[in-house]
Amino acid sequence: MLIKKQPNFSWIKAGGLNFVGIATETGVTSVLITEKYQFVIANKIEARRMKDEEVGDIGFEILEYEWYEDKEMEIVKNMVKNGEIGCDIFLPGTQLVENSFRKLRFELTEG
Repeated sequence: MLIKKQPNFSWIKAGGLNFVGIATETGVTSVLITEKYQFVIANKIEARRMKDEEVGDIGFEILEYEWYEDKEMEIVKNMVKNGEIGCDIFLPGTQLVENSFRKLRFELTEG
């Protein structure tokens, strides 16, 4: 699962933020969850902040790339190999699963 939307990032990271500006719902970093591992994918400008402020020691490995390169999907495909990739936004090479994934964030109530 590739998580790019800020609300989903915040949920999976227990309150973490992956945006710089507030004019978009997608962040500048992403989370990739596989069956065995969890990663934060960030350009080198954001990678240090992610490590220091958002990831800490909760088990997410940082995968980084140069800020001027568009390498995120290349990194994702290298980590997933031939597996399918679900994503919370429309992104070529992934399967849109936002409607199913959003249900995981629903707040449980007494009802």
